[in-house]
Amino acid sequence: MTRAGATLRQRVTELGTTLREMGLSVGIDAQALALHSLTAVGLDDAEDIRLSLRAVYARTRSAQIIFDEVYPRWLRGEHLKPEPEPAGPGGEDGKAETADVSQPPRALGRGGDAADGEAVSASPARYSPAASQGLGPGTPRAQVGMSDALRDAATFLAALRSGDGRRRRAGRRGDLDLRRSLRGAHTTAGEIMHLHRRRRRPRPPRVILLCDFSRSMAGEDAEVVRLAQALVRRSRRTEVFAFSTELRRITQRLRRREGARALLDLGFAYGGGTRIGLSLHQFVRGWGPRLLGADSVVLIVSDGLDTGETTLLRGAMAAIRAGAGRIFWLSPLAGTPGYQPVQGGVRAALPYCDAFGDARDPQALTKLVHPLRQGRYPS
Repeated sequence: MTRAGATLRQRVTELGTTLREMGLSVGIDAQALALHSLTAVGLDDAEDIRLSLRAVYARTRSAQIIFDEVYPRWLRGEHLKPEPEPAGPGGEDGKAETADVSQPPRALGRGGDAADGEAVSASPARYSPAASQGLGPGTPRAQVGMSDALRDAATFLAALRSGDGRRRRAGRRGDLDLRRSLRGAHTTAGEIMHLHRRRRRPRPPRVILLCDFSRSMAGEDAEVVRLAQALVRRSRRTEVFAFSTELRRITQRLRRREGARALLDLGFAYGGGTRIGLSLHQFVRGWGPRLLGADSVVLIVSDGLDTGETTLLRGAMAAIRAGAGRIFWLSPLAGTPGYQPVQGGVRAALPYCDAFGDARDPQALTKLVHPLRQGRYPS
C-alpha cells in the first residue's frame, strides 16, 4: 500500500470512529464500504467525496445532521475525539451534572477572528445569583435560575404551538375513546357508565435559536446557555446554533452536557469578532431548507454589534422572514436605561422581527409572546 493510500485509510477510519462514538451505527463493514466508495468516485471532486461518505456513514436524518456537523471539522484536520461525558444522576457521586454555567470558558483558549489577535480576560463576576435566590453554597451553579428559565420556555412554547400533533391524550373534549370506555366498564358489570374521550396533543413549534458568542457578548454566556438549555429540555424540536465569525450547531452538545462545556472547541464560532450577516447567511444556505417552515420560530440572541456588511444581514433576514413563521430578537443591551436600537445589526434586522426584548430579563420569552397571546401580533 502506498503512503497516500495508508493516509487516506487512516483519515477515513478516524471519521468513522468519531461518528461511532457520537452514537452512529458505524461498523467495520461501513468503514470498508466508505473506502471502496472513494475508490469508485475518485478524489478529484470534493462534493463527490462528501456525498459518498455521507451516504455510507449517515443513513438516517438524525445521523445526517451529526455528520454535517462533524465533516467540515474532519476536513480541516481538527481534533475530533469527543469529550468525556459528565457524571449524570446515576454517576459515582449520585449527583446531577454540575458543570459551571456561570463561568464562561473564554480564558481556556478559543478560535477568533483572524484580525483579532489580542488576548481577552474573563469578565469579573458582578453579583451572586445563588445568594439572590436563597440557594446554599452546595447548589450546582448550572441549576441556578434553571427552574425560572424552564417555566419561561414552557410559556413561550405554549403560546407558539402550531396546531395539533399525531399523538392523542385523555381530555374532557375530543373524539370518543371506545377502548378506554370499554375497559372502564369491567368494573361495572359490563355497563358503560362513563364515556372517555381523547384529543390530539398540541404540537410545539420548531424553535431555531441563533446565539451570538462573539467577544462583545463576553459577559452573557451563562444567561444565553441557560436559555438555550431550557428550550432544548422543553422541546425536542429545538435547534441551537452558536456564531461569531462562523456558524456551528451545538444542539447535541446541550443535550449531552451541562453549561459552559458546550462552548468548548467551537473554533471561529466562539469568542472572535461579530459577523451576524455572514453567520445568518450560512444558516440560510446550510440549514434553512430543512429547518425553516410555517411552524418555525427563529430566536436571535445578540447585541447587534455587527462588524460585517449590513447588506448581507438584510438579505439573510429577508430569507428567514420568507421561510419562518416568527422572528424574535433578544439583546442584552435592551434593558439598559435609555437604550435605543442604534446598533447597525439591530437597525438592519428590526424591520423583519415580530418582537424585540431584553436577553437579561428572566421572563424574556414570556414577554416576547405576551402580545401574541393577546392577539396583537399579525398572523
